[in-house]
Amino acid sequence: MPVLQLAALRVKTHRPHFAALHLVAIGVLVLSTWASSMLYGGDNVRAAAPVEITNCTELENISLDLAGDYVLANDIDCAPSDGAVHYSEDFEGGGAGWVSSGTNDTWSLLDETCDREDVAAAPFNFDSTVHGSNGKAGPDCLGGNEETSTLTSPAIGLPVVSNLYLRFDSWAYDQGGKCTDDSADDTKDVALVVNGGPAQILNDCYALHPNSAAQDELGAHTWWFDLSAYAGETIELSFHYQTQDNDLGFELGWFIDNVAITETDFFEPIGTTGDSFDGTLDGDDHTISNLLIEETGDYVGLFGYTGATAEIKNVGLTSGNLFTTGSYAGGLVGFNAGTLENVYANLDVRGANNIGGLVGSSSGEISQASAGGEVIGEDFVGGLVGEVNGSVSYSSATGQVSLPGNCCAGGLIGALYGTVDNSYARGKVSSDGLSGNQGGLVGVSTGMLTNSYATGVVTGTLPLGGLIATDVGSVVNSFWDMETSGLTTSAGGEGKSTADMLDVATYTTDLASAAWDFDMIWRIDPLFNDGYPYLWWQAVEPDPELHRYGFTNPITGNYVVLEADVGCEIISATMTPETSNQLKDVAFDYPHGLMNFVIDCRTPGYTTTITQYHYDVVGEYNLRKYDPNIPAYFTVSDSTLTATTNSGQPVLVVVHQVTDGGELDIDSISDGIITDPIGLAVNVVGVPNTGLGGGR
Repeated sequence: MPVLQLAALRVKTHRPHFAALHLVAIGVLVLSTWASSMLYGGDNVRAAAPVEITNCTELENISLDLAGDYVLANDIDCAPSDGAVHYSEDFEGGGAGWVSSGTNDTWSLLDETCDREDVAAAPFNFDSTVHGSNGKAGPDCLGGNEETSTLTSPAIGLPVVSNLYLRFDSWAYDQGGKCTDDSADDTKDVALVVNGGPAQILNDCYALHPNSAAQDELGAHTWWFDLSAYAGETIELSFHYQTQDNDLGFELGWFIDNVAITETDFFEPIGTTGDSFDGTLDGDDHTISNLLIEETGDYVGLFGYTGATAEIKNVGLTSGNLFTTGSYAGGLVGFNAGTLENVYANLDVRGANNIGGLVGSSSGEISQASAGGEVIGEDFVGGLVGEVNGSVSYSSATGQVSLPGNCCAGGLIGALYGTVDNSYARGKVSSDGLSGNQGGLVGVSTGMLTNSYATGVVTGTLPLGGLIATDVGSVVNSFWDMETSGLTTSAGGEGKSTADMLDVATYTTDLASAAWDFDMIWRIDPLFNDGYPYLWWQAVEPDPELHRYGFTNPITGNYVVLEADVGCEIISATMTPETSNQLKDVAFDYPHGLMNFVIDCRTPGYTTTITQYHYDVVGEYNLRKYDPNIPAYFTVSDSTLTATTNSGQPVLVVVHQVTDGGELDIDSISDGIITDPIGLAVNVVGVPNTGLGGGR
């Protein structure tokens, strides 16, 4: 029997931000078995087509058949639509009926001296707010007094409905603390006074403190609280603010805006611990946006609980918020026992224990996954997954992770008991100073970590680690950036300088036979991911037009087209007269000027073919290069100039090759960027090039 020949094919599948490249081994026997299974199913019976999902209601209705097979037919917007609005106040007219009281009370409408139009607050309308100024008064909000004050709404009668929610925008810049009775920090709480009775606090200890002990973080956020239990009652909203002195230099305070009480339907997670999702969902590279989930229980996400046979792939969550007072919460899945592949989530997630940007806790398999939102929880909190008992491969997380609770936070994984390989984290990891075990990649680990890295700053209470805070497992060929993390120690891995982290040799030649795979798994590009390694499926799909640029020559009025290899990007291209150069080429004239271009081919040392199309240009020319570093002119010897026509219009086609960092690249740096001033030259002296620059 002949040996079966296997060919490796690159198959591109598109996703909103990344192009995924999958390696598929195909042979005659393999293909025959695969085709039979796809067409007829395991028993040679044609499988039923998956159910198409076209809107958010149909997506939520997956709960009606948790063993079914589904596919997204298009991008889906899950933004909740407000029903009746029973109360609203944007403070544009002064906040009628709102009052404040307390010790050193500073609640007021925002004045210009405290206005901060920061990027973090830009998505929110904070032009007219109520503002507790962190105990400060006077010009530019300076000076400081301890403040304990309360802002109270007028009485609001609630209707008898089942989906009643309080919504408001909140922005704080202070010494954020955990709870109202924590005297070491500034604290913020939202409460209700029901029918004139005592105040009932709505938020738990950490809910309103996303920027705990981090004065450099501003963090605007829209908060939702379920008021359905108070339907039919008369309430007053109460915003309680307690601040300390100004010894840490916090200069602003707490801002509240756009308060509303509405009838709102939030997304209900698919699957629970007693009735898990066991089917399949293929996103077909579509996205789900504006996913808002507000719960008080455990197992919260787009999918609350997935069983061992569940498979979710090729889908991205682009925006939204998830909040629960319970545990096991993640943007995509609360608890995962199945398989997740080619998925991502970019939404903020807040909860108690086992909280992750993508998955709260996983005993299954996760591959080609990423998360980018802010993640906050009390225990076992990770930028991608809170707790891992299964496997995570080829994945990343970039969002900030905050731990205002007890233990274990990591930029990628909070607690690792399984395996992680070929993955990275770049987000900040912090705690409120009361918690320990914060790591740039993993908080605490008894599992195995291979070929991974972290770069995010890590702060909090010891133990801290640039890569891992506490490790009794195995760490192989993994690194952290000592400069960006602010840490020179870790329970595992090897610390490197930023320069080393950006150098492919750190991951290849320095590791000899244990080198990371930069052919199939990893990529490195100084202009992508800040120059740090990234995964093959995160490579940006080249725009087929970015390598080509056409423009009118300002010197002659003729049309010119510049073209490089597909995958390169023309950053700039223009024609400049010879007189703009420091040196004149005494033997040649440049009637069309010289083309100055900058091209990014992304790969250091790359050689690209440069083609110029000069319309309505005829005659005999040489291709000459100007090097301002010498300065001198040279003839480009390995070039071709061909006269042709396009629809009867004469075109001179000029072709030559340039290697990044080579003799024709004037910056002489192998960085993927090519700069090469060249021009069509006419010999006006009739002498050899010697003494005038020679040839290259």
